[in-house]
Amino acid sequence: MNDYTKFNILGVELEFDFLDLDEKEFFESVFSETNKKISEVAKDDKDFSIESSRKYCESIISLFEELFGEEKTYDIFSGKCNLMKCTTAIKELTKAKLEQDKAFATELKSVTTISEEVFGEEEISLNRQQRRAIERNKKKYN
Repeated sequence: MNDYTKFNILGVELEFDFLDLDEKEFFESVFSETNKKISEVAKDDKDFSIESSRKYCESIISLFEELFGEEKTYDIFSGKCNLMKCTTAIKELTKAKLEQDKAFATELKSVTTISEEVFGEEEISLNRQQRRAIERNKKKYN
């Protein structure tokens, strides 16, 4: 795999290709389900009781088990249900995904702007629809 697919979460090196369409689809499905669980917990208990906190952590730990397996998940969380570790882990996972998305956007931009060296004429820029799509993606992921 490429270096862009490697990242660290709480000091544990992981590898996931968010740009592989099958993996992307799987990630979005699992992440969406986890978000629903976390939203339900937050909606049901504004004070974040011990029981709600446990559900919150278990949702995040379950996400990591599905994405990376039990062994890596144990390495990340040390077999514990710690609010700070869970919150930091999900934040770092989201950051890793955004970094891969940004790397792709940069690469895509370099490919979609064709230089005069290739065609012997002035640089051909993106059309309005392409520019708007890039702007929408920036807003969506930033």
